[in-house]
Formats: sequence, structure tokens, C-alpha cells
Amino acid sequence: MHPTLVLQAFGGLSPDTASAGVDSVEEDLYSVFNARAEMMGWSMTNSMTTTVDGRGRTTRSTVTPRPPYRLLWGMNEAELTPEAKGAQIGWVQVGLKDGIANPAVVLPPLVQCFDDALRRFGALELSSLQVVAFDLEPGHGTLEDGVADRGTPGENFFNLGSKSKVEAVVAFDQEMFGGHTVADMQYVGYDWQPVPVPDGDQIHWPADMRGTLTPSDLGLSVSLPEWTAGSVGRELALVIRATHDLAQDARNFAVRITRNG
Repeated sequence: MHPTLVLQAFGGLSPDTASAGVDSVEEDLYSVFNARAEMMGWSMTNSMTTTVDGRGRTTRSTVTPRPPYRLLWGMNEAELTPEAKGAQIGWVQVGLKDGIANPAVVLPPLVQCFDDALRRFGALELSSLQVVAFDLEPGHGTLEDGVADRGTPGENFFNLGSKSKVEAVVAFDQEMFGGHTVADMQYVGYDWQPVPVPDGDQIHWPADMRGTLTPSDLGLSVSLPEWTAGSVGRELALVIRATHDLAQDARNFAVRITRNG
């Protein structure tokens, strides 16, 4: 099976399709997310083609597009869940494409695409984001396959904004550490500090998914340049990259980031 990521958003979504541009009766999160991903070149849906031979016989077959760039994921499911417990807004599930082993590669664009799609349905107040990974390949790729380190030129994008920081807590499950703890993570140069995870901010394993995980009581206090999809996705990718050496053979894990206050 392909490695799979499930992204869950928590907070509030006030329906306002008039200003957002989406008719919630005619559209759903699946189609909106998928359209956004295809427009950005991050994913592409298989299509059907019909051919007629010389005898008039019709054949229908699936065509897999082969664009001149690397696709990151294939679409599985997505749903808005405004009535769900725990203030869950919605979720999306994708399967990583062949050659994509490290979830850190996918998370920044995946979070951005999810955030963009949700905002098409109204005013979004995102308080927490959780990623659940399962059926990962042993090793999860190499560190070089992940997101760039702090201090790279790309971070100047965030430096153009406010100089104030946004504080958040990152929660994990025990599977992330392979028998180690948060304190064993290598995060020199990062604004991270081990802290107890507040009640309500711990990861939780969705009931309809395979397997179970055990939440860790110890998480990380992190400082983000801003609370935006780009910044949150990058921080999650950096955290997953930092745990790489601790549990390279973990097949399933979950990470959740929650804004303080």
C-alpha cells in the first residue's frame, strides 16, 4: 500500500459562501481541494478515455497523466465535519506518490492546499492542525529529502512580515520516538523547548482508522514567525525531520500543532 497522510483541521469555520465563492450545496471539500492541488501541480486525477477500433468496438480505459514535474500525492478522501466533536472542521486523506517516502516533503504544500480549500467555504479560524501518517516505508527517505533547515534564503519570505512571534505547542504520539523521548530530539538552533502537553491539545487517533497510537505527555513549545498555512506546514515538516533518526522504522505516527491562546 502507498504511504498515507490524513490532515485534520480544528477551530471554527463560519459559512460564507457568498464571499468565498463556493456554493456548499453544489461543491464539496473533496472537489475543491482536488482542484486546488491540480492547479498547483501537486496532484493530478486519473481520467477516462474512450477509443473505437476499426470494427466499431468501444474501449474505455484509465489514463494516468505524466506531467513534466513530480507529483506529490494522489487524492483519497476529504470531508467537511462542522458537527464533529472536538471542534474538528474537516479532514483530507492523500496517498503519497511513488518516490515520495518522507512526509516532510509533502506537508508544506499539503497544509497550504488544505487551508486554501477550507477558506473557499467561509471564514476560517484555525486553532490546531494534526497530521496522521500510516503505512510509511521503513526509513521514510533521507533527511535530504525533507524541508530545508532554519536560516535558509527561503525563510526571508517570513522575515518580510511582522517581527513578533506566535507561540504554539506540538504534541506527538509515542511511536514518533522509537522508545526515546522529546528530550532526545536533535534541535540545536531551533526555538523549541520540551513542555508538558496541555489537556485537550494531545493527539488523538481517529476511531475509523486502522490501529492505535499512544499520546505522549511531553511535547514541544515552538515559536513560529506567523500563524499561516505556510508557516505551520513548514514547522510540522521541521519537527518530523528532527525525529527522523529516532524512529526511522515507525510505520504510523501522529503530530499535532496548536496555537497558544
